Amino acid sequence: MTAKEFLRSIRKMTLEIDALGEEITQLRHEAEGIRAMTLSDMPKGGQPKDAADIIAEVCDLQRTRYALVLERLAKREEAMVAIAQIADGEERTVLMMRYILGKSWDEIVDETHYAYSSVFKLHGEALRSFERVSKSVE
Repeated sequence: MTAKEFLRSIRKMTLEIDALGEEITQLRHEAEGIRAMTLSDMPKGGQPKDAADIIAEVCDLQRTRYALVLERLAKREEAMVAIAQIADGEERTVLMMRYILGKSWDEIVDETHYAYSSVFKLHGEALRSFERVSKSVE
């Protein structure tokens, strides 16, 4: 796995964790909003979910999310050890902002006050530095 792939996996995990959190929140609201169902002789399509089904689904999603959080924390720690060994502070900053804090390129450009081309160049140099130091960490 390249340095970029490794760092990207941390960023993707963060997005997945956030998405799971949103799904859990929606399901909780759905479970809280379930009202007593009225019986009628009108045909119904499919089986509606009851609160117990939703709660079970929330529990499953929470377990999945927790496991992903633990995996992300381990990868994040490994990345932080390598990033801390990069000599150039600007390179460290770009890697941390992009992959650890999950910032967009626009946010990085705004916060560093560099041009896009400078940020991308610095990012490329930072990835090469990360690759060198991460090999020495292993």
